[in-house]
Amino acid sequence: MMSDFAVTEITVSRTSGLLLTWDDGLTASIPLSELRASCPCAGCLMARDGDSRPPADNLTISHVELHGSWGLAITWSDGHNAGIHSLEVLRRHAEAAHG
Repeated sequence: MMSDFAVTEITVSRTSGLLLTWDDGLTASIPLSELRASCPCAGCLMARDGDSRPPADNLTISHVELHGSWGLAITWSDGHNAGIHSLEVLRRHAEAAHG
């Protein structure tokens, strides 16, 4: 189910993470370690299922691109770029954090 809220601002800190703001004023600050640990690509999902976590130490964001109207494609300093983070999932993260 798609969220009824639209992201109005995306602030990227290459060394600390993302700050997202929705049109209802809700904000979410998502650190690099959480973004990388929750990468939705098949390789990272399999690594998590095997009780392994993708390394996040010393990583930075190289590039972030809006993927259509539904997600963010992140390219990491180690070249990893396979996962697209759904704005709906990021919204749920923000709602849970503000609980």
